[in-house]
Amino acid sequence: MRCIKMIEIKNLNISFGDKVILNNASFHTFPGVLSIIKGKSGSGKSTFLKAFQFAYECEYIYEGQRMDELNQDSRQQFIYDHMVKVPQIPLFIEGMTIEEHIKQLVKLGYQRNDIYEEKFGIASLKKKYPRNLSGGEKTRVAIYLAIMSQPEILILDEPTAALDASYAIEMIKYLKEYAEEGHYVIVATHDQRMIEEADVLYKVDQTLILEKENKRETSLISQIPHNHKLFNLRFSHHTFRIVMNILVAFTMIICAYSYNVYGHYNESYEQKINTIASRDLTVYKEKMSNDYYSYNGSEFPMTQSDYKKIKSVKNIESVKWRYEKEYNDVMILGLDTETQLKYQEAKLTGKKCNQTINLVSMQVYDNEDDYTNLTVKHNDNKGVYISNQLLPNQDISVDSINMDDLKLKFYLPVPMYDASGITQTGIDLEGSEYVDVNTVLVDLIEVELPVRGILKEGTEISSNSYNGTGSIYVPRSVVNQYRKTYHATQSKVLYGVPGAEGTDYKFYEGSLPSTYTMSDVDQVVVETPWKPGAYTVRVDSLKNIDQVTKQLEKLGFNVEGAFVDNSAINKLLSNNKQVLIQFMIIVFVLLYGFYFYLKYLILKEEKQTRDFLYNLGFTTKRISKSFSLTYIKNSLILAVLGIVLLEVFIEFVIRIHIYSLIIPVTKMLILLFFTAAFIIEFFIPTLIQMIMKKSKGTVMSR
Repeated sequence: MRCIKMIEIKNLNISFGDKVILNNASFHTFPGVLSIIKGKSGSGKSTFLKAFQFAYECEYIYEGQRMDELNQDSRQQFIYDHMVKVPQIPLFIEGMTIEEHIKQLVKLGYQRNDIYEEKFGIASLKKKYPRNLSGGEKTRVAIYLAIMSQPEILILDEPTAALDASYAIEMIKYLKEYAEEGHYVIVATHDQRMIEEADVLYKVDQTLILEKENKRETSLISQIPHNHKLFNLRFSHHTFRIVMNILVAFTMIICAYSYNVYGHYNESYEQKINTIASRDLTVYKEKMSNDYYSYNGSEFPMTQSDYKKIKSVKNIESVKWRYEKEYNDVMILGLDTETQLKYQEAKLTGKKCNQTINLVSMQVYDNEDDYTNLTVKHNDNKGVYISNQLLPNQDISVDSINMDDLKLKFYLPVPMYDASGITQTGIDLEGSEYVDVNTVLVDLIEVELPVRGILKEGTEISSNSYNGTGSIYVPRSVVNQYRKTYHATQSKVLYGVPGAEGTDYKFYEGSLPSTYTMSDVDQVVVETPWKPGAYTVRVDSLKNIDQVTKQLEKLGFNVEGAFVDNSAINKLLSNNKQVLIQFMIIVFVLLYGFYFYLKYLILKEEKQTRDFLYNLGFTTKRISKSFSLTYIKNSLILAVLGIVLLEVFIEFVIRIHIYSLIIPVTKMLILLFFTAAFIIEFFIPTLIQMIMKKSKGTVMSR
C-alpha cells in the first residue's frame, strides 16, 4: 500500500475560558508546497502552530500514522527526528555568541551552509550575543540555525515581520525553494507578499478555512541524521557570575575559617579553664551521713562492681584508683607510737642539698600527667613531686637546689589491709552515736626516688588533693610496683588484749590462747586485703562535670571536686558559638542574597533556553541532561575555585607570618567544599527547574 505523503490535523478545539480560538478545525498539507496560515493579529495563528508539537488534543496524522496515539517519549523523538520550529520572537541561549550556537549545532550533526550564511548576513553577526541583535537580525539567525539541520518539517511564525524589505523578499524566496525541495514548510503570517506565494492557504476565523490548494508531486528529502550528544550550555551575565563565584567561594572560605577558629578558640578556652579548674572528681562511698572525703583512707573500700558502675557513666575520660596517707596516722598494728614517728622523716639529697625533712602526707599521681606549669623547678623524670611548703621549714633555698641529681629517700606506706574495729566516729554533731570507719593498714618500705619537680608555694597537684602542708606526690606506677610485691591475699581476724595496767596491746590472729577468754578481749579487728577507698574520675570536658556528677550521685556515690560554675562556662561557650553562627548567617544572607538575585536574573533565560532546545526537537530528558551537565560543571568550577582561593590565601598569610590564620586543607574540608558547591550550583537550580516543570502553561509541561 502506497504511503500518503501528507500531514493532517483533525478535530482540533482550542479555547481560553469563554473565548473560542478554534472549533473543530482541520488542516492538511503536503511536502514540496509552501503552506500558509493567515489571519488577523490575535486570531490564533500562533496558537494553531503549537498543535504540531502536541500542545493540544486532536487527531494528528503524519503520512498515515496517528502521532497523537504515541507516548510522551515517542512524541518528543518524532519532533527531534522531523521538525524544527522558529517562533515569532526567536529564542536563543543568551550566554552564547551566534558563532557558539552554530558550533554546538555542528557537533550535533547539523551542517553549515555558506551560501545562506552570506544571503542572511550571518557573517557579521557571529561574534555578537543574542541580546545585541535587532529583531530582524534575530529572525535571520534563528531561521539559519533552523535550516542547518535541514528539517523535514519547518514551522515558522511571522518570519518576515521584523525583516526589512530586501531580507523579507530573500526569505520568502528561500522558504519557497526549501519547500519545493521536498520539505513540509508551514508558516503563520499576515505578510501579503508571502501569502501570494502560498501553495496551500488557510485562513483562521474560529476554525481553519482552506482558501487555496496546489498539490505538487515531489520526493521527500530526509532530514540530516543527528547524534544524541548533549548541548553545551552557557548563560549570560558572565562578569556578574565570575564575581559572584568568587564571593561565594570566599563565603565558603569564611565559613571554613569561622568553624576552624571557633574550634580552636573553644579548645583553647577549655584548656585555659582547665589550668585553673580541674576536670577531676573524687568519687567514694560515704561512711556516715553528711560526710566529706577524709584523705586518709577511712572511706568504705570500693568494689569491682562500683568500678563498673562508674565506668558506665558517659563523658568520663578515665577512672584511676586514689591513695593518700598522712604520716602521723600511719597504722601498723603492734608498732609503738615512738617508732611510727620516725617514719615521718625523709632525706633530701643532692650536690647542694643534704637535709632531713618531715613529711606530712603522701598522695599518688598519674605518670602521664605533666605538672610543669605548677612547679618552680622541674626535671624530666618519673620521680616524686615535692610541696614547696616542705623546704622553707628546713631553711632550704629553692634557688640553690640542682634538680639533675636531687633525690628523696623516704618510707613509702604501701597499703596492705582495710581494717574495721580500730576507729569510730560520730554520725551526728553531738557525737551521740558512733560507727566503725575503715582504717588502712600499711607496710612501710624505704625507697629512694628522683625528684621530678618542686611545686609552687600554696600549689597542689589537683584541686582535690590533700590541703595540708609538707605533701609529696608519688607516681602511681611506683606504688603499684610495691603493691605487687607486698600485698595481702587473705582476710584475717585479730583479737586485741590490753597489757597489764593498760600498756601496749597484744594481738592474736585467728584465735585466743587458752589463757584468755573473750571477756579479756578489748578489741576485735577484721582485716581484708586492701581496696581503694576512692577513685579519681576525669571528665572529658568541664562543661560535662555537672552532668557526670549528677549521674554518679544517682548511682549512690559521693562526689567531690573543685567548685566551678559550669553553667556559666557552658553559657559563655554557647554565647560565643551563637555570635559565630549569627556572623555566618549574616555573611550567608548578604552574599547568597546577591547570588540568588543572579539566579533570578537567569531564570527567564533558562526557560528561554529550554524552549529553544525544545523547538530544535530536543526531548525534555535530553534538555534536562544538558542542564544537569551544566550545573555539575558549575559545581566543579565553584568547588575548585574555593579550594584554589583558600590555598592562595593560606600561602599569603604564611608569607606575612600570620600563622594563626593557617588552617589544614584536609580531605574532609575538600569534601565539604564540593558538597557546598554541589548544593549551591546543582541541587538548588535543579529544584527550581523541577518546580518550573510543574507550572502550567510552560513549554516544559508539554
